[in-house]
Amino acid sequence: MSNPLAEPAELAALVPQLIEFRPDDRHVVIFGFGDREDDQFVTFDIAPTNTEESQHFSEQAAKTLHLIGRYDCHPNMITIASYGEHGKARAHAVEEGLRTQLNATQNLLIIQLHIDLATQTVETYLPNLDKWTHPEPIKSERVDALGALLGSSPAASLDDAKNAYEHTGTSAWQPLPAAEIDTINNQKHVERGTEALDILDRLATPGEQPRDTDYPRLGALMDSSTLIRDLVITHDTASRPHAEVLRQAFLACPPEYIGLLGAVGGIKHYTAGDVIGGKQLALQVPPNHPDASIAGMVSTATKAGFPPHKLQDLLNNVKTGLGTTLREADLLAERNKTKQANFPEIGRTTNQTGPKQPDTTTNQQPSKEKDAGNEK
Repeated sequence: MSNPLAEPAELAALVPQLIEFRPDDRHVVIFGFGDREDDQFVTFDIAPTNTEESQHFSEQAAKTLHLIGRYDCHPNMITIASYGEHGKARAHAVEEGLRTQLNATQNLLIIQLHIDLATQTVETYLPNLDKWTHPEPIKSERVDALGALLGSSPAASLDDAKNAYEHTGTSAWQPLPAAEIDTINNQKHVERGTEALDILDRLATPGEQPRDTDYPRLGALMDSSTLIRDLVITHDTASRPHAEVLRQAFLACPPEYIGLLGAVGGIKHYTAGDVIGGKQLALQVPPNHPDASIAGMVSTATKAGFPPHKLQDLLNNVKTGLGTTLREADLLAERNKTKQANFPEIGRTTNQTGPKQPDTTTNQQPSKEKDAGNEK
């Protein structure tokens, strides 16, 4: 969509909503709007130490424009919101960096804003006159109303935004007993998937409180099969409420579920547009965990500036064939049962359990067996 806010005083008020925290005097925020959803982007940077600031911001701006262009993002207006004592010089450096990446045919409007947090005012650079406007109060009424409508409130700082996704170090819920996990593992994939999405959808409903068994069952269902995990990941990829369910489950989960819930919650938050939350959850996944590849996808997307809605598109394509894959996995499990029943293994002892379906585990450890054709 195109930018709904035309006044610089409103654009300045929009920044915290875009990046989901209130910036301080170190920050420069770059965001753009165009005629399509694909033309929207936002990125921010922090003033470095031990480097020449203007050069740093110029280089970062050039990389930003290069990255967004690579992913078919072509805004018709870019706003540079810069803060602090050196904010005006930084804003100039950013525009200089952006202009180096533009060709003569691109008539891109670039607006420079200098925001004074102490006085809550904003100045706009007038390139034709080579001067800044007089400070004017930031207009936050429409932006605050929009935030209230969406149910979002920016964190007080970048650190606060990150801390909201940190594991508490305690366990408010425990894994299911081994017998219940075995029961789940022996269910059909289609049944497991249906239950997992039922729990997720119910908990994403406003005002719904989790039952004592919701998080343990959701964790066990996702841990039972990479197919169920992927079904949760690809379900309603743009939904913040669904991502929030995973964050709440993660915050005080038992240690054996930190990797699984961190990875799934991380990618759910990223595709829902919460880049900070997605990155912070993914960072807490141990590097040797079976779901580390999912966390790595989030980290790579963050570093590359890959737009969340583009990752949504990729996951939606994966979702298209998941229903068929679940049914095929169930058919394979049934064939294996029949085969083992007709041709029992030689030398089985009397205390051995019956044949186990493929893609199941018998304990709470978050290390899944490999699904046929869907190895992690």
